[in-house]
Amino acid sequence: MPIGHLELDETLDAFRAACDELVASTWSGNAEARLALVAAPAMLALDAGGVPRPKLEIADVSPGLGAVFDPRKWIVSASGRLYAAAATTADQKRHRAVLLYHEARHSEQFFLALRMIAGKQERSVRDRNLVETLDARAWTAAQRSPLRPAAADARTIQAWIDEYPDARRIEDDLVRARDALKEVFTELRATVPDSFESEEDCRQGELLVKGIAQKVDALRDWFVPALAKYGKLAVEVDAYRVCSQVGGADPPKPVKFTEAEEELRTLRGKVRTRTADYRRRAAEQGAAPP
Repeated sequence: MPIGHLELDETLDAFRAACDELVASTWSGNAEARLALVAAPAMLALDAGGVPRPKLEIADVSPGLGAVFDPRKWIVSASGRLYAAAATTADQKRHRAVLLYHEARHSEQFFLALRMIAGKQERSVRDRNLVETLDARAWTAAQRSPLRPAAADARTIQAWIDEYPDARRIEDDLVRARDALKEVFTELRATVPDSFESEEDCRQGELLVKGIAQKVDALRDWFVPALAKYGKLAVEVDAYRVCSQVGGADPPKPVKFTEAEEELRTLRGKVRTRTADYRRRAAEQGAAPP
């Protein structure tokens, strides 16, 4: 059975229809205006379900994320790179609308949790922790509409509540791992001279590759497991399941890490080629390196 308004057939149908209107709309204004435009179908779904709208903001979210919902502030932060372009295609608009539906589902999850806590006579430590941690305005709204769900739904919602402290640690760890991966990409894409003119150039190239390789090896044991843990969170499994009905993607895979490995191989190949070229030229000039 559906839990919440955002997975009802009529809500999903209304979201699809709103996306059709979105595709036909004009992509204009600044990044904040474009975000509001793309988020409108998801926000309308929240309105229909009585869920308080989260604030929308353009932010420098962690690499690989399109948007993120922070229930502590009741805010959706969206990546500026998705809204900086002067133009966008219909498919891109739909994709971004679904990203926002995913985040809207998270806000509904937490509002359902608060409503269920409001309807309880006895509250657990984790119930109280959630109330104290989340945005006070959401708790005030939840108290106006306490929820006493059926047993199966209550177990699902309670699982969201109980995993919250661990979920925060997992999500924060993933953000740190993503930021570390971003730094690796910056180093991978640093300019390497078109040709090496000395043994020192060759040595610096080898040191660059060695240093980045060590970081990539470390990320293999950090980023990949962190992403896997994130994808298994109950709230994420639920949000991906709901959004799959409106064209949402599967849970994230370590594609970015694979890209880093590929770029490292490319960089290593460049350094080896340029080192070999320099030493060949030096040998031909009768000044072979020691």
